[in-house]
Amino acid sequence: ELLRRGRRGVVTLDREELLGELELAAAGRLARLRVGLRLGPALGLMGTLIPMGPALMSISRGDLAAMSQDLIIAFGTTVVGLLVGSICYVMLVVRQQWYARDLARVERLVEGAAPRGRP
Repeated sequence: ELLRRGRRGVVTLDREELLGELELAAAGRLARLRVGLRLGPALGLMGTLIPMGPALMSISRGDLAAMSQDLIIAFGTTVVGLLVGSICYVMLVVRQQWYARDLARVERLVEGAAPRGRP
């Protein structure tokens, strides 16, 4: 669909359409990492705040064992949320570099394959 058959059976390539499709595909793949980048820390924060209520109630009852269990869960989810966000950030930066390099290469190839006299 990106190739066009012109006069005399010559196959041409719609450069802008090809590059646009590749950019959209790369953006779609990067969008999933951006979701993880934002949701990981947000879910970690929620996982921290939710067990804090029962932990505070345990303090008022004098049940230090229950309080310590709730705090372990609370701070553990914080660490996991930050870890997920950090991993997604690193993967996002690396993939952005890969896709930018790939798009530049494809653009150079398409420019080199363009017939003379055409933009």
